[in-house]
Amino acid sequence: IDIQTALSEYRKLVIVGDPGSGKSTFLKYIALMVARSHLEADTSVALEKLSLPEPLPIPILLSCWDLSDWLRGREGRLPALIGFIADRLKSLEFPVTTEQIEALLSSGGCCLLFDGLDEVPTDTQRSVVSRLLEDCVGKYGSNRYVVTSRVRAYSGDTILKSDFTRCDIEPFDEADRGEFLRNWVRLLFRVPAGDGLTADAAAEFNKLTASIEGNDRIRPLAVNPLLLTVI
Repeated sequence: IDIQTALSEYRKLVIVGDPGSGKSTFLKYIALMVARSHLEADTSVALEKLSLPEPLPIPILLSCWDLSDWLRGREGRLPALIGFIADRLKSLEFPVTTEQIEALLSSGGCCLLFDGLDEVPTDTQRSVVSRLLEDCVGKYGSNRYVVTSRVRAYSGDTILKSDFTRCDIEPFDEADRGEFLRNWVRLLFRVPAGDGLTADAAAEFNKLTASIEGNDRIRPLAVNPLLLTVI
């Protein structure tokens, strides 16, 4: 399934993928599209890009590593998580109280985006963060949740329960590489979206595609956005 379908079908979602597969980029994209819809008072943006209908949630993007660091010396309970969210928003010049955060979560009006569960340093700390997220879902289950992790770290006690659905990012196939490279050269040669490629852009696209698809050593490496960008 595509990622828009995953978002529309699963309100508690874990996105698992290899390094460079676009997990963090996707969370930022969710936050950006929903925020743009709010700021422009145009819900069609989130509906078109993410398949998210009204009423749109408030997106809150958080780092699991930062959360783990915040929990040092604190009990891994919901008040600590709420304090962490308030602290992160204050650092971005959005001064809010913990009471306001609790009220927002109770209303079910949030989309909580937790990035990089794998970046939490130890298995024990990852387990603490996972249980805390489950507790949050247990009390504030009407919100949307999206959590990302690398494949290797998402095992054992790190695995999220509480109705979380796991979706794994598939590696690029030839069609994916073609779409990525076409977008790449479109930006490189500043070809407006919707227009056909110019002669120079088309020549670059054909050259890149032939160089990758025709090389048995390079093609198996071009399996995600980061590696294809490096190539």
